[in-house]
Amino acid sequence: MTERYGKRFIPADMTIQDFGVSYTELEPYFNQFERVCGTSGKAGNLNGKIVEGGNPFEGLRSSEYPLPPLADVYGATLFAKAAKDLGYHPFSEPASNASRPYTNPYGAQLGPCNFCGYCERFGCYMYAKASPQTTILPVLLKKPNFELRTQSNVVRINLDAQSKRATGVTYIDAQGREVFSAGRSRRSLRLSTE
Repeated sequence: MTERYGKRFIPADMTIQDFGVSYTELEPYFNQFERVCGTSGKAGNLNGKIVEGGNPFEGLRSSEYPLPPLADVYGATLFAKAAKDLGYHPFSEPASNASRPYTNPYGAQLGPCNFCGYCERFGCYMYAKASPQTTILPVLLKKPNFELRTQSNVVRINLDAQSKRATGVTYIDAQGREVFSAGRSRRSLRLSTE
C-alpha cells in the first residue's frame, strides 16, 4: 500500500501490513487448483499479453484455463451484445463447472455442465461441478492409507514441535466426541500430484 498510495495514506495507529506473498508467487498454485477443478474460462492476460475475449484486468496468467468458457445463457448473450454496442469489451467469467468432459491431473473425470441450475445448493449429478466429491475424493478412496470418516468436523491440525509438519488432526465425530487421528505416514496427510 505504501508503494501505491504513499506513506501518509495509512494512519499511524492503523495496524495493517502488506500481504506477505506476491501474486507471482501464488499464481502457480492458482493454476494447479484450476486444473484440479476443471475451471472453464478464457485467459485475458496470458504471460503479460492481453488476450481478446478474456478479462483484460486479471493478473498475469502462465497458461490458459484448462477448459474453454461455458456457453453463454440468453441473458448473458444480450448483455454482451449491448456492452459491445457501447464500445465495452465483455468477457465470460471463469467458472469451476466443466464446459466439456474433463479428466483432472489426479485422474478424476468430470462431465459437461448442462446448466440445470441445481448445483447452487446441491452436488452435481453430472459430475460437472468442482467439489471435493468429484475432483479429489474418487482418487483418495482408492488409496490404501485413506479412510473416510463422515459426519466429522476437523477442529485442529496438529503440528510437530517445530510447527513445520502436520502430525495428525483433532476432530469432532458424529457422537460429539473429540478424537485425535495421527498421520500414519508423511504421504497420508497430503494428496500427491505424482
